[in-house]
Amino acid sequence: MLRWRRVINQCQKDGVRARDFKPCVAKTPNFLYTPGMENISDEVFELARAGRERYLAALSAPASRRPGLLALLAYHEMLARIPRTAGEPMLARIKLQWWIDVAPGIAGGRPPSHPVARALAAALDGVPGAAAKLRALAEAESFWLDQDGEPPLAALSAHAHAAGGGLHELMLGVLGVDDDEAWAAARVVGAACVLADWALGGPSPGAAGEAAHAARRMLAEARSRRVGRGAYPALAAARLLDKPLEDLENGRSPTLRAAEPGPGAVLSVWWGKVTGRF
Repeated sequence: MLRWRRVINQCQKDGVRARDFKPCVAKTPNFLYTPGMENISDEVFELARAGRERYLAALSAPASRRPGLLALLAYHEMLARIPRTAGEPMLARIKLQWWIDVAPGIAGGRPPSHPVARALAAALDGVPGAAAKLRALAEAESFWLDQDGEPPLAALSAHAHAAGGGLHELMLGVLGVDDDEAWAAARVVGAACVLADWALGGPSPGAAGEAAHAARRMLAEARSRRVGRGAYPALAAARLLDKPLEDLENGRSPTLRAAEPGPGAVLSVWWGKVTGRF
């Protein structure tokens, strides 16, 4: 009881009430409407929620940083969907190129009239190197347009570092963290998240097991580093990946991701914030 009281007390300090520990936490209004989040668009919010682990991790950030993190998650999810939904590879390349071209304007505070672009411009104000990193994230998704079947693990890992590692670097920028150990840990956690997404997406059992093994090694590497608590929201997704990755590596069917995060996942992320362990 004392442990959970500590968790709830910590959450209350960040403007989160005990009633948010419900299975419907993702739809709880004050997770969206906390200070600094009043003007977030529905499109950004729904895109950000699609990445369940990262979404819960972002909600562990101080309220003033959450809109920026959700904007980055929305951008990542939107880019990842382009190769899957564009229909034609050429159309997908055109869409990705548009985001590459508008990246300097977004980072410079001159975003196009797109809800994700506007949210990014507000989030990345003052973040060093934001334009180059936004471009790199869009360029990374072209990887899927060159694949015929399941990619080899080496190529997939390189893509994971480019897409996931780059995203988590930007998350640290939004959090205002400037620490080499934190950046190194965030890059490999981000890569592990991308590998986990792919492995849980239904490839062949052998390929899924290899990817899961590689992702678990990345998480172990990240956890070997001494990281301050300020970086936790960029790392906390790791807490929710251990069990499904272990299942995949050992040839078991992983527990399916729930459409809405349950109380166990929420408590795991918040308890990690209290203890500083990801």
